[in-house]
Amino acid sequence: MSSLISKLFNRIRSQRGVKPSKKLAVFFFFLFVSSLFWVLNALTKDYKSEITYSVKYINIPENKVLISTLPSEFKLKVDAFGYALARYNLSKSLPSIVVDVELLYKKNKKNKFFVLTKNTKDKITKQLNSEIEVLNISPDTLFFEFADMINKKILVKPNLNINCIKPFHVSGEITVNPDSILVSGPTSILDTLKFISSVKLSYKDVNDTLIRDVQLIDNAELKYSDNFVRVNIPVDKYTENTFIVPLEVINKPENLTIQIFPNKVRLNFLVSVSQFSLLKPYNLKAYVDYNNIQNNISNKLRVSVDCTNKEILLYSVKATPSIVEYIIEK
Repeated sequence: MSSLISKLFNRIRSQRGVKPSKKLAVFFFFLFVSSLFWVLNALTKDYKSEITYSVKYINIPENKVLISTLPSEFKLKVDAFGYALARYNLSKSLPSIVVDVELLYKKNKKNKFFVLTKNTKDKITKQLNSEIEVLNISPDTLFFEFADMINKKILVKPNLNINCIKPFHVSGEITVNPDSILVSGPTSILDTLKFISSVKLSYKDVNDTLIRDVQLIDNAELKYSDNFVRVNIPVDKYTENTFIVPLEVINKPENLTIQIFPNKVRLNFLVSVSQFSLLKPYNLKAYVDYNNIQNNISNKLRVSVDCTNKEILLYSVKATPSIVEYIIEK
């Protein structure tokens, strides 16, 4: 208020040909004093107003999980002096109202109960400024529902997006340590929970093995024995190789003879440099499936390829020819 009067006074002084008189100075002095008294009078008056406080719930009972949704803030209708309300409005950060859940649970001794907030008015008032009287609280009711907590070992599944720069590829199984964690939570959740996923992580232009600690996705209703796991992503340089292998027929009845043309195929594939010498032609199985003949109107079958050494990870496996002809001999 004083700064406003001072600016007005200086503006008048700056006007050409205007010279402030003693009467004008006296006028502004009494204007300032009267404004000050008006503000002080307003601050000492009693007001009814609505203010908002955040709520913090503490001391969840042991071996219990809170499954109901509780309000994150209370709207309070209060009676307070003007300066107390002004202090509230000018505060950048206010302490939360604390609700002790364990005390309420021990009083009700049930997994499902409700509390009227008007019955907690005195406890809430004690947490506020002593000059503020709480008249009403919204919401008027808090609904609590708990579930019994159980423990279960759950598999961890990393959520990864790996893009390697050529000619590098992921060269083996991505391992997680620990591969499973102990999870505590309500039966309704753990009975259907198959795995815990990590936060999604993406890596680009990878050209070497990665070892990273990754965070697990948090769930407010669950507690984890570990919040982070270590992920090992093996990466190696890949090179092209070629094998010629015999073509087999799987799922063939014993009383049938099937001739395949041709009876060998050429396999082109990418194999890691470190595993190049470990891979042998007998590790690759090229085959056609007899079961596909039943729905086949032609005499042609598509070639499939499997690697019998599961420790070796191949890429871009291509059989030539990829489709072969057959004759059934009974």
